[in-house]
Amino acid sequence: MKKTLIKKDSIDAIIKEANEIIGKNMLLGDKKGWRNKLSATQEEPGATATALGLWFCRETRSEIKIEQSAGKGTSTIEISSYYEELINTVLSMQLADESSDNKLGWALHEHPTISSVDVTATVIKALNHWSLTHIKPEIIVSLQSAAEWLLEQNTESSGKGGTDENRGWGINKNDSDRVFVTCNVLQAILLLNLKLDKNAEDRIKRATKWLLEVKNEEIADEENNTKLWSWGRKRVQQTAEDKPTLYHTAKVLNFLSIYIDWSSDSDRSVIDAYENGINYIRAQIKDGNFSDRNDFVVNEICQAARGTGDNDKHYEHDGFAELVELMMDPRGKWKMHEKCEVLDSFLKIFKDCSESGLEYWEKKIKNSKETRMWLLVPMAKALYDLRECGLPYFDRELIVSPKIVLVDPSRMTKIWFGGYSVLKSVFKGIIKVCWMIFAVFAAVATIYAFLKGGIVYYILGGVGWIVALVCGVLALYTFFKDRRSKGGGHSSE
Repeated sequence: MKKTLIKKDSIDAIIKEANEIIGKNMLLGDKKGWRNKLSATQEEPGATATALGLWFCRETRSEIKIEQSAGKGTSTIEISSYYEELINTVLSMQLADESSDNKLGWALHEHPTISSVDVTATVIKALNHWSLTHIKPEIIVSLQSAAEWLLEQNTESSGKGGTDENRGWGINKNDSDRVFVTCNVLQAILLLNLKLDKNAEDRIKRATKWLLEVKNEEIADEENNTKLWSWGRKRVQQTAEDKPTLYHTAKVLNFLSIYIDWSSDSDRSVIDAYENGINYIRAQIKDGNFSDRNDFVVNEICQAARGTGDNDKHYEHDGFAELVELMMDPRGKWKMHEKCEVLDSFLKIFKDCSESGLEYWEKKIKNSKETRMWLLVPMAKALYDLRECGLPYFDRELIVSPKIVLVDPSRMTKIWFGGYSVLKSVFKGIIKVCWMIFAVFAAVATIYAFLKGGIVYYILGGVGWIVALVCGVLALYTFFKDRRSKGGGHSSE
C-alpha cells in the first residue's frame, strides 16, 4: 500500500503564513483590531474578528511582529504590546440598553445597533480566559452582562412567560433554533462559571435536552456492538440539508463534555449521547470519510434579523477546527493514529485546493486579501494544537497507520548517530558475553591442565588462569560500569 508522507515543515509553513497574515492585516488606527473579511474597506475593526485574533495570539503564545510607521521608517513591535488596546476595542463595541445602560451583546459590523446571539457567544468564548487572568474588572462585568443577555433570548425554554418545551437558540429571534448557535451559547455561559439561579440552570438543561432530541436517526454498529449518534444543521433529518455533518456532531460533543463536568447530576442520557457521538466520529475516521472539502467546510443559511432588510445570512463552518478541539479532549480517549488520519485528510484537501476551492485561505493562503478571520484563526489554532500535542515524529519516519508516514526533517541529522549508538550498544553486549565465556572456558582449561600434570600442562594452566582472571575482571567491570551509568549504582539524594 502506498504511504502518505506528512512533513512537519508543511504544518510549520502553514502556521507561519497564518501568523504573517494576522500580523500584517491588523488595523492600527484609533481602534486596534481586525476585520473579518480582510479585503473589506471599513476602517474600524469587528468585534468577533478582534476577539478571535486576541484569542489566537494568546493561546499560541504568538510572536507576531507588527510593523508600524515611525518617522520616515518603520518599527517592529511585538503583538503582545497591543493586548490592552485590543481588549479595549472589543469592550468598547458592546451595546448597551439606552434606557437602563445595562450591557447587552455584540453586533455584526453590518448592523452595529442590533446585538447578535452568535457574535456575542463567540466573543465571550474568545475573551473568557482574559476574564480569569486579566486585572481589568470591566472584562468580567462585560462578559457576565452579555451572558445574562444571552439567557434572556431563550425565554421560551424557561417554562415561565413562554412555552414549556425544550428550545435552543438561533442567530437572532427571527431565526430557527440551530445546533451550532445553541452549542456556542451554552459553551459561552458554562465556561464563565457564573453563579446561576435555578431559572437559568433550567434553561441550560432544557436547551441540552433539545440538542439530544434533534440528533439524527441512530445507527447500530453491529460489528463493534455500539450505537452511532450524529447531528446536522437543525433538526432530525427532514431534508437533505439536515444530514449529519462532521462539524455539527463535533460541536455538540464539545459542548456535552463541558456540560458533563458542569452538571453534578448529569443523567445517563447525556453521557450516552457523548459516547455514541464519539463512536460516530471514530467510525468516520476509520472509514476514511474525510476526502472532500465539504467534509471540513459546512455551509448553512440562517434567517436575517427583523428590521435589517437583509437577505438570509450565509455561514461557513470550520469542521476541521471543531474536530481537532474534540480530539484534544482526553475524555474521548483518541488514539494518535486517529489524529494523524484527520491531519492527513485535511492537508490533502489543502494541497489540492483550487482558487475556487477552500475558503479557509483562498489561493492556498497566498492571497491574504480574501481571507476571513472567522475561518483562518480557528484553523491555524487547530494546526498549532496538533503540532504541539506530541505527534510521533520519529528520527526519520514512523508509520502510525497503514497509509501515513510522519517525517521531521529537523531531526534527520540524528539518524546516523542514532544508528551508530545502536550498533555500539550491540557490539558492547557481544563483547561482554564473550569475555564471560572466555573466563569460564579458561578456568575449566586451567583445572583440566593441573589435573593432567606435566610441565606443558602446567604452563597452559598458568596462561589459562591469567586469561580467566583478566576476562573475569573485564566482564565484572563493564557490568558495574553500565549499572552506574544507568543510575543503578548510587543515589543522588
